[in-house]
Amino acid sequence: STALKPEILIIDEIMGAGDAYFAAKSAERMKNLTKDGTTLLLVSHSSVQVTQFCKQAIWMKEGQINMQGDVLEVCKAYEIYMR
Repeated sequence: STALKPEILIIDEIMGAGDAYFAAKSAERMKNLTKDGTTLLLVSHSSVQVTQFCKQAIWMKEGQINMQGDVLEVCKAYEIYMR
């Protein structure tokens, strides 16, 4: 799905499958797309992936926005909640 250069790319749990080579190749492709202006909507439970690719984050809880803002602040709150 990334062979084209979309304006908006929606990804659910990026790099969830595959080996280390595939994961690295996928990460590089996502970085290049976003650097070139593609808007990435990433749906993930992985704070590592979210902070790797995003500047802003929305934490959804029970179908509602629980928190929205800077990616590091939102991910930190989410991780505290999950512990």
